Amino acid sequence: MGVNILESCVSYNVNILNCTNEVSTKLREIYQPEPEEIYVRVAKNLIDAYDVPSDAIDWESYELDEDLLYGILVELLGNHPYYLVFASGCKWNGASGYKFCDDILKTCERSYEISLTLEEEGKDAIKCMESSHDVPTGSPTYIIGLSYDDYERLNEAEFDEIRDFAESKF
Repeated sequence: MGVNILESCVSYNVNILNCTNEVSTKLREIYQPEPEEIYVRVAKNLIDAYDVPSDAIDWESYELDEDLLYGILVELLGNHPYYLVFASGCKWNGASGYKFCDDILKTCERSYEISLTLEEEGKDAIKCMESSHDVPTGSPTYIIGLSYDDYERLNEAEFDEIRDFAESKF
């Protein structure tokens, strides 16, 4: 585990001429650019793994591959009509919250930048460590696939019942 789900779906342009020979060779082997090409599109997790120099990365070329993210989430959670996202202690003041989504990609949407590191897998559920500027050390976030019946029941439930349901998956 320990995979940052979002970073595995983000890529940047990397100027291979600004990399060490070792890194440049690895990137050329993986991405096989044309000989005249100096930029390759590299996933963030590989940038970190290969220790690509910061000055070789075009940080403004950030791109999220939603198709890849969708595939990862469906593999982890399955296809469901609804999803519950329960974030525990995710705000600067320790506040927790939840939301229901009918689109699996919206389970990863926030109004601020986050990282989402997979910690545990359950049946139709994942527990992640979510980090943001408010909580840089991270806090648990549960994403759970819901049936229509589960959604109907939880949509009318009190906060504590929703929290207990999310935590019971692990």
